[in-house]
Amino acid sequence: MCEAFNGALVEVRDKPILTMLERIRYYIMLLIATRRASCEKWKHAVSPRIFGILEKTKKESTWCIPKLAGESLYEVKNHDGSQVVVDLARHCCSCRRWDITGIPCKHACAAIGQLNGDHIAYVDACYKKEAFMRAYGLIVHPMTSEDLWPKCDRPPLMPLLYHKQPGRPRKKRMRQGGHNRRSCPKAKKGSSSQVPCKRKVQKSAQDTTSTKRVTRQSTAKQPVRRRLETGQCSQTPHGSETGQASQTAPALASQIAPAPAPQTAPPSVPAQASQTGQASNTPKKKEV
Repeated sequence: MCEAFNGALVEVRDKPILTMLERIRYYIMLLIATRRASCEKWKHAVSPRIFGILEKTKKESTWCIPKLAGESLYEVKNHDGSQVVVDLARHCCSCRRWDITGIPCKHACAAIGQLNGDHIAYVDACYKKEAFMRAYGLIVHPMTSEDLWPKCDRPPLMPLLYHKQPGRPRKKRMRQGGHNRRSCPKAKKGSSSQVPCKRKVQKSAQDTTSTKRVTRQSTAKQPVRRRLETGQCSQTPHGSETGQASQTAPALASQIAPAPAPQTAPPSVPAQASQTGQASNTPKKKEV
């Protein structure tokens, strides 16, 4: 109730004192008048919400078998084999649902139905129409505007001295710390309020930084051909697998070296070039 009332006054809390009090009076006047008008339209002796709960409980009581023990005491058996004790005079049941809520449970409804009694009569008085009318029977009287107020000789009410605080003023109330949807790592995927878990963010940050580091171990694990291309083979230590790789570097370098270009026919054999139809692109030497 306090949080709901505080939420309705969010826009008024930073107003001057007279404006804030006038808005609060106007809000309470409309609230009481609306509740009182809706209470007068109830079709039953209890509120519509309580009447719906009571009708649902009466349907569930069809699975209960009440047996009269004496006076207002009943022994009620459920369909699962369990049994409870109901006292209609004291408005209590051994399942304790009637004691806590004030609304008859399914065991009490079964006992009331056997007596052909009125179920609404066994509901607690706080849910009755009379209790609501007593709560909202008071009237907040309307008032005129400030220009029609009677004049007095007292000094006007001035606002307090205000010192502007640094930063933007806070509008939302400070919630208590705990488990919520935004801080939960198991929130449903695709929701707008999902925030990744902090542990996952830290792991991902470590992975990205570790991939950027270049150490001797990381260069030693690279293939020999890649180290030959980058020129890092001479920097690796000898006497290990990396040293053996540096010893076999010349043999691999000869395999990686580009193949020689095909030899062209000599100028002294023009007949063979004419037979194959391939003309040599090399310039002929001048005879001296």
